[in-house]
Amino acid sequence: MLKWMQTVILAMSMVMGSMAQAYQLTCNWVFSEEVEIFLNPDSPQRILKAIEQYKAIMGLTEFNHKPGSLDQAKINLQHLSPEKKAELHKLISEYYNEVKALKYNNDGPFKTFKRHIDLVVAREINAAEFFKEAIYNKGRSLEETLSAYYERVQKITKVPVVLKGEDVLLTAIRLQDRFLSERDNTIVLYGSFVNGKAYSKSSDLDFAVMNPRLETQMRETELLGLLKEFPLSEAQAHTITPAQVHGLGSMNPLVLIVRKNYIVLRVYENGLHKDFQNKNVKFHEFYF
Repeated sequence: MLKWMQTVILAMSMVMGSMAQAYQLTCNWVFSEEVEIFLNPDSPQRILKAIEQYKAIMGLTEFNHKPGSLDQAKINLQHLSPEKKAELHKLISEYYNEVKALKYNNDGPFKTFKRHIDLVVAREINAAEFFKEAIYNKGRSLEETLSAYYERVQKITKVPVVLKGEDVLLTAIRLQDRFLSERDNTIVLYGSFVNGKAYSKSSDLDFAVMNPRLETQMRETELLGLLKEFPLSEAQAHTITPAQVHGLGSMNPLVLIVRKNYIVLRVYENGLHKDFQNKNVKFHEFYF
């Protein structure tokens, strides 16, 4: 394990064009031995170059994770030529996992880059159209459609683990059975796990509740032992309001809502930040 830590814990200074800045790179994320290590000593320089290439492809002059920059990326993506899109896909395939590992360092622009390319992946696949075509026109089940969607995500990102639809749905069922059998609260699953970009044993489960008492109950429960369909590194709920649910679909379009008597997959269409804020983004719901 020492080799892993020597690779992951980096400390260096870099000067890279307009990004001339000293970064103290420390990544304390512990990777599973089943997950191939993606970092190497020159990863920061490689990703800074990739960021510059991404900005050139997308025609971005502003690069941050503020709504304005992300929305501009959404707009520019619609107007890219097929050649530019092919270049963008190649860039994501080559660097996605490296960026995902580096994002846990807070001193560089890596988390921002991760948000940008997650946005690109979601919009290139167009989840809403994908699910409508598979379920309404082809008659596929929700489990089959989720698995097919995850395969499409993996084709672009090259994440080392391909999730199955049943992994996610059975995880939701476990939570439903354990916490919602006696009262009709709400549990919302979102993020990398629901959207097919989780690493086995190295990714956490992003999920939220709307009842502080339920959050406390979950924190007092050994959830990793309960959620045994897919090995996760951590699972801790946080509390949100009903109005905040829409925002969870702005970066990754799949949001799984668990209630006492049903589970529904909400698939958001593309939209700008103001659209999500004003709840003007359409979504489609598929019940399980």
